[in-house]
Amino acid sequence: MKKILSFIIALLIVWVGSLLYAGHQTEKLISQYVNQINQFYQQSYPGVELELKKFDSNFFDAKAQYAIKINIRKLTDKLSPGLDKDDDFVGFLEDAFKTPIVINQDIQYGPVFFDEGLEFAMAKISFQSTLSNLVKTMAKELLPRFEGDQQKNKEQLDVFISGLNQALEKEVAINFESVLPFFSNKMHTSGAIGEISVNEGDTLLTIGKITFNGVGNMQDLTGYGNFNIPNIIFKHKNLQIFEMQELSISYNVNEFIDAFNYFGDLKFDAQKVNIGSSAGEGISLAVAFNLKSSRNNKLSDLSDVEINTTVKLLKYPEQVKAMPFDLPETVSASWSLKGVNNTNFADTMQKFQQYLSTIDADNPKKTPIHVINDIAAGLDKSFVKQVTSFNIDLDITTVKQPKINNTLNFQLIYDFDKGDLLAMINNGDLKKAGEFIKDKIIVNLKAKVSAKILETFKPMLQAQIQQGMVIEKNGFYQTSANYQNKKLMVNGKDMSAIVQQLISPPSPVPTIKAR
Repeated sequence: MKKILSFIIALLIVWVGSLLYAGHQTEKLISQYVNQINQFYQQSYPGVELELKKFDSNFFDAKAQYAIKINIRKLTDKLSPGLDKDDDFVGFLEDAFKTPIVINQDIQYGPVFFDEGLEFAMAKISFQSTLSNLVKTMAKELLPRFEGDQQKNKEQLDVFISGLNQALEKEVAINFESVLPFFSNKMHTSGAIGEISVNEGDTLLTIGKITFNGVGNMQDLTGYGNFNIPNIIFKHKNLQIFEMQELSISYNVNEFIDAFNYFGDLKFDAQKVNIGSSAGEGISLAVAFNLKSSRNNKLSDLSDVEINTTVKLLKYPEQVKAMPFDLPETVSASWSLKGVNNTNFADTMQKFQQYLSTIDADNPKKTPIHVINDIAAGLDKSFVKQVTSFNIDLDITTVKQPKINNTLNFQLIYDFDKGDLLAMINNGDLKKAGEFIKDKIIVNLKAKVSAKILETFKPMLQAQIQQGMVIEKNGFYQTSANYQNKKLMVNGKDMSAIVQQLISPPSPVPTIKAR
């Protein structure tokens, strides 16, 4: 009996200690998260600030209150520096956000939860609502910010909510839940948005139940997550215009500095996309997209960016199949940009953004040379000499030859040591700019295409085959080219003279005037 009593007392002590620790640590983590968010805002979106106004902690739970402050002037100065300060839309936004937006949050402390079975955690933050209630809540928060007849505004809001409820075939439930584990800065979040089905007149839009799972570090904004949407269907007058099945979007942020210095992966996959397929005349395809961004190493400011895409044609319309030439079945493409100086690139993009905001489309003016030189110098520092290269790889299989790969590889190496090129173009000296490119650029090209695909174009290729610019070998048309130091080598042969003949205008024929 004493052992049981001792165990119960020990369990109570642990329980009470866990509750006290959860209250202290949860507030600490949330404060750190708010600080990290604000550091990001200061760099990329000045004028936006998140404030933790209150954190009222009880023994078993807590209530947190946040305020989102938006200084429209500061924000527009950053995003659109050339925007007219007296612009009516800016004034409208200032009225809308002249007071902070307040958000309240309920927090439940652990160490155990019994919502869906037994779960151990430090704290759980839940959000439950419906789409119409969420719209109504946001509108009630914003309506008092506008001048005018508040009663009329409220009546218009009620009409809008009523119309929204009529358009929605059923209420849309929104559920999100975040869990803070013990002894960790990582927050686990899961959520779901119920199926959205809008039926208005002749138009039907259905978005399947959206689910989300993610893990985020509250101290440095890194993390990973995944969104899933089973289907998106759009119909008009009972004809299916568009359908997407099994859409998945995932991300992995392994380092985040600011809007221009992002390091991580972003993947987009759709298992099937039907376009105009209801009458049997549409196209069906699968799409995959992957963006990777990472530093060369943690001590370097250089980073690499790579984009990979794959499009697989699952179904062609009948009239397209009847065409005399072969059609692509799978197209895989990749782009990579290597050796980019992140800090210089971010600074240069911000300068370029400011420059664009000063251009008047109705009254274009010649760009001042110092602006061109400044941007060009920044690009020169961003694309490091003899380091930065741009690569494109293309791989295509066709319907009639699905096992044969037609490939293209293109590489462009930057060797610009000054920002003179843009200045030459701005001054209208295109000839001098062309000479500059000839001196500084390096290009490599390799291509291999099945001869059967280009059979109808063979007469057009005869001249290139005779000159050695294209080789017909093993059922493929192949070429390999390299341009460097004003010399063009194609399939191992110097083609500089031939290219010069092709691009140079013929010399005028001298004429003799009669006396």
